[in-house]
Amino acid sequence: MKKILISVLLLTLFLTACSQQTINWDISHDNMPEEVEAFHREQLETYLALLEEDPYNKDYLFEVAYRYGKLGDGKKSEEYYLKVLEITPNDQTTLNNLANLYEEVGDYEQASIVISDLFNLNQTSVEVVRDTVRILLKAGKDIQAQDALEIFAREIGDNANTEEMTQFISDTFQSILDYREANGIETKFIKQ
Repeated sequence: MKKILISVLLLTLFLTACSQQTINWDISHDNMPEEVEAFHREQLETYLALLEEDPYNKDYLFEVAYRYGKLGDGKKSEEYYLKVLEITPNDQTTLNNLANLYEEVGDYEQASIVISDLFNLNQTSVEVVRDTVRILLKAGKDIQAQDALEIFAREIGDNANTEEMTQFISDTFQSILDYREANGIETKFIKQ
């Protein structure tokens, strides 16, 4: 009995380890010109020095997060974005950058959580809904993507009737349908 229990625990541990997503936090950009990289390094050093004097300054923390991201250190970038959110949980720019960072490193589940937080704060922004739908689809959450698009369309009300907005909503809905088709998910339409 003891051997069976140990075997089951080991198998569970193995399956859990295999199912966990491997995140590559190295997001360096090999084609970045040396002058640009030097600029980001200089800015990083400046803001790190400023943080020594004022460690809870959200603007300095944001700049450090941003510069680490530009220099390819995704883990450090995440660390500092999270510090900004500890101070200002609803900072939309930080939420946007953090969601994009998670998307860039391939952690679509985390990206979907953060982008959903951003969407809940700003349901009428074309850019936010575009990012929300894209990231939710990458996370395999097509129903939530469609819900977000429907909320957006309701929230913008009469503005949804412009040709440009109608085209945006149509194109975005088509991306959801394309995702479903590519993944063998049937879309059911309900008559009202």
